[in-house]
Amino acid sequence: MGADTKESKYVLAVLGASWGCDVPTFPLLIRGATYEDLPEPLSERSCLALDKETNCVQLIEEIARVAPSLNRKADMVTRIHEEAKKLAKLCKEGPRKKS
Repeated sequence: MGADTKESKYVLAVLGASWGCDVPTFPLLIRGATYEDLPEPLSERSCLALDKETNCVQLIEEIARVAPSLNRKADMVTRIHEEAKKLAKLCKEGPRKKS
C-alpha cells in the first residue's frame, strides 16, 4: 500500500471483502508509506516496508516457508536475492511512466 491508498474506496472494499471471508491480511508498504498511511484496523497490524531489500527477502522467505511447493534449492537463493533487489527498487521508485 502506498501513501495514496488510505482514502481509496477500492482498497477499503477489497479489505472489507477479505475480512468478511476471513482471509488473512498483511499490509505491504511501498513508496515511503508508513503505518499512518494505512486505514484502520490495518494500522494496528504488523506490516512490512518493501522499499528495503532485506524486507523483500524476508517476505519471499516467509512465503516459501508457508508454501512448501516453493522448493528452496541452492540456486534459488541467488535468484531470490536478485528479485528482492528489483522489488525493493520498484517499491521505492514506483512504476515507470509509459512514454
